[in-house]
Amino acid sequence: MITMSDRKVYIGLVVGFGKDNDAFSVDNETFFFLPIKSGYRNKYDLRVCVTTDYSSAINNANELDDIQIILNKKSIVSACKFDDSRFKSFDKSPQFFKAN
Repeated sequence: MITMSDRKVYIGLVVGFGKDNDAFSVDNETFFFLPIKSGYRNKYDLRVCVTTDYSSAINNANELDDIQIILNKKSIVSACKFDDSRFKSFDKSPQFFKAN
């Protein structure tokens, strides 16, 4: 899961680095990403809100190149391993104060 500086969130796989002739250059500032899900971080509490699931598009695509996107490494704020079952287990309602 990658969080970008504009609070957009992409969940998926890095499939390559660079562009054009530098397609797999780690030094390049861009990389190819295959999104499986995407969304944003809520501006109030930064919780991840998934808005798009690309699963059916991936299953129906002739080539994954049609779905992959190019992102800039300089725009990444954070990156972490994503576990869908753990993500679904979180309580979505904010609990600022617990009632006794």
